Amino acid sequence: MDTTRPARRQCAASVSRSASKWLLWAALLLSLPLPFYMGAQGLVPPVRALFLAGIATGMLLTEGAHGTSGIFAGLGLAQGLAALLLSLGLAALLARLAWRLAPARARTPVVLALACAMLGAALLPIYDTPLSSSRARSSLLQAFR
Repeated sequence: MDTTRPARRQCAASVSRSASKWLLWAALLLSLPLPFYMGAQGLVPPVRALFLAGIATGMLLTEGAHGTSGIFAGLGLAQGLAALLLSLGLAALLARLAWRLAPARARTPVVLALACAMLGAALLPIYDTPLSSSRARSSLLQAFR
């Protein structure tokens, strides 16, 4: 008769710390309100800052570097890169905190709850959206109109 206990298995739905970081980073890219300036100032999610930087860079490539297109493209790319790095660092910090503070069984639900809370907040009008034709305060979905 075998009296050894079977080893405890980890929950099949658990995610690694690295996967948690990337999930939280994606949520932060869509939801974190960061200061932004490109001729007008506001608080926008990083994905909008990168979108506007892409437009300014496209204008730079088609029109050349004369005028203000070079300045706006440089501002947009610098802010977009800073937003990417800041949100990645914050996502790594949040994932590390979840791994240190939450018990092993609760890590995945904690990370998913954080991501859902961030995305839920992004659906509220929390952004000051410069260069928007529809409104000054908007949600993530309204920021691209």
